[in-house]
Amino acid sequence: GRRLGALLLTLWRGDAANRAVRPEWDEAHWAYWANIERVVVGGGLLAGRLGRAAVPAAAAFLAAAGCSIAVERSPYGDAIALMGLARHTPGDADRMLLFDFGHTAVKRGLATYRDGRLVSVAQRPSLPPPCESGWPEHTGPPWARQRWERMAVVVAAEWAALVAPRHGERGAIGLCLASHLQDGHPVGRDRGCYTSLGELAPHLATFMRDDLWARLGPFRSLALLHDGLAAASTHAGEVRTVVLTLGTAIGAGYAPEEDGL
Repeated sequence: GRRLGALLLTLWRGDAANRAVRPEWDEAHWAYWANIERVVVGGGLLAGRLGRAAVPAAAAFLAAAGCSIAVERSPYGDAIALMGLARHTPGDADRMLLFDFGHTAVKRGLATYRDGRLVSVAQRPSLPPPCESGWPEHTGPPWARQRWERMAVVVAAEWAALVAPRHGERGAIGLCLASHLQDGHPVGRDRGCYTSLGELAPHLATFMRDDLWARLGPFRSLALLHDGLAAASTHAGEVRTVVLTLGTAIGAGYAPEEDGL
């Protein structure tokens, strides 16, 4: 907890020594963190007893250092990305299948809606990830195709179990990945298992939508998000708030505007 507090204090203060070793950041990055007032911690690592001890320790460390950032645990624990993902569906959908594809597990859920409002999210048992042994050395379209095939099989099985025949047009699908995305396509130097999916097509979200449409039949929409953005969407519209997910790695999400969710 104290180490988490020290990390947040480093970002909030923006001391010259720390700026010097992060030259890729400009003033806007440091100014953003200097204005943060609240950090919500989710993810599996701190969802249980460890989190009950560590998060108050982080908050106490920050308070002792004169930092105004409040730190709190999310009530959604390791399901925080599923909860945020459930907000990214059209208002006329009646259900959304939710998938959080990580490097340790695939978390699943089912969101239901009534009159344009989210009324429930039921978490389902997690599954092993689609990343084969030795995946960091396996790059290129053939490996990407195999990973996507394993992902699509999971989605199709869930669709068959939870969506009644000929009712798909009121159903939606939400996927979030442990990979940096911009407008539905992998970006940056992320070397995670899912980044190579970008080699399947010029725009990954469009490819996934069309491929799943061919497998499942018509459905209302598909949302594809970075897992950090999905987690942060639980707090959409809440200014000066950052969501951290502590699981296989540290993920960060910045609360988006609430418009359209």
